[in-house]
Amino acid sequence: MLKTRIFAVGIAATTIALIATGCATTSSPVSTNATKNITTVKVGATFPADEVLKYVASSGQAKKAGIEIQVTSFTDYTTPNSALQDGSIDANLYQHLPFLTNFNKANGTDIVPVGKVYFPALALYSKKITKVSQIKNGETISIPSDLPNELRSLPPCKKRA
Repeated sequence: MLKTRIFAVGIAATTIALIATGCATTSSPVSTNATKNITTVKVGATFPADEVLKYVASSGQAKKAGIEIQVTSFTDYTTPNSALQDGSIDANLYQHLPFLTNFNKANGTDIVPVGKVYFPALALYSKKITKVSQIKNGETISIPSDLPNELRSLPPCKKRA
């Protein structure tokens, strides 16, 4: 529970940074309610980031910082960047820099990062194995076939003495 709260506070701080920096690459600015001094920002995210953003929005943390977060949940990894590029959302939270670089190159977009946020750990999934210690030497493990995520799944090489 403590990790979740720390994570949520980090997301709130990141959201504030996104707003302060001006995260949309289009001419569609975030809106500010002058009478309440609240800035509304539309943020797109995939799971689990969308759930964390919803928690930050509903817990009052964002409003205390003068932000109203409107979360749009996505279930794929292309639409959030397309929505950001076309101005449907003001920011997104779901990708790492190699993925963004690859997306920009493949789609002719110019989306830029405005700050560093959490980097979710890579997860292992299996219908049979319940602990990493159950994986035997020589067994086959599948990794993503797209370069940005393939690199995430491989452990860093250690220098030999």
